[in-house]
Amino acid sequence: MFISLLILNMLIIFFGVYSYFFSVKDYTLIAGIIAFWGAIIGGYLTWRGVEYNIKHQKAKDRYKKLPDEIKKCWKLNKYISFGYFISNLTKELDINETDDKIMEFIDETEEIATEIALDISPEMYKLTMKYYTLLEDYVAYVKRNKVDIYNENMREIYNKSCFILQEYETEYETLAESLNVKM
Repeated sequence: MFISLLILNMLIIFFGVYSYFFSVKDYTLIAGIIAFWGAIIGGYLTWRGVEYNIKHQKAKDRYKKLPDEIKKCWKLNKYISFGYFISNLTKELDINETDDKIMEFIDETEEIATEIALDISPEMYKLTMKYYTLLEDYVAYVKRNKVDIYNENMREIYNKSCFILQEYETEYETLAESLNVKM
């Protein structure tokens, strides 16, 4: 704002001095040049103001939407933690009981978890699909004595989902700061 006023004042002074030394009688051309540059500067300032308002509104909308996404991430992490801790939870069960429990869990939660993941992000959806595929294969890992590989893959999925949740929480705090919202 200050710069645009400075430029306009410089133009007015320049053309005032110019007309004084060169005895300009018709000020139409000078007025046109000053008006042209005034319009350019005014248009630029308007554009910057609109751009700022759009960015600010997007940030406010994102700030309002994030708590719901964070809640969904927490809910999804609860489902994912089941697969992460399953080898500890099923130590007392035989392989058929374990398979039945896992399939029962999958039948009860897969559709809900998939819908939640779709609401959050494509990345979370892919992670959820990878999770349920790995969970369905748990018994096969046990039969082949590859539980360590299963646990490593599940740990990777669980850590990634926790990382996504942490990113959302950090983004929420950052937006609250930038929007001057008291928490």
